[in-house]
Amino acid sequence: MYVEKFADTPDKTHSLIFLVEILELEVPQEYMESLSVINRIGITGRYPHNLDEVLEQYTREKTERIVRETKEILTWLMQKSLKR
Repeated sequence: MYVEKFADTPDKTHSLIFLVEILELEVPQEYMESLSVINRIGITGRYPHNLDEVLEQYTREKTERIVRETKEILTWLMQKSLKR
């Protein structure tokens, strides 16, 4: 979507929230909450010294919910992209 909008490659970032803001997407609130969680997981997951803490915090049920929400967001984004 960034390339579609700006005809350029985005700067490297791990912040999904930053990308939403720069793309000026009107994201449903429920997706923004999920993006915040996904953002935090991405940051925590990149630092192996926190792995035990992360594994304790994210049960199978919680992880499955996050994966499901991520898929929903990706589907929504693909639909938005196709409408442009």
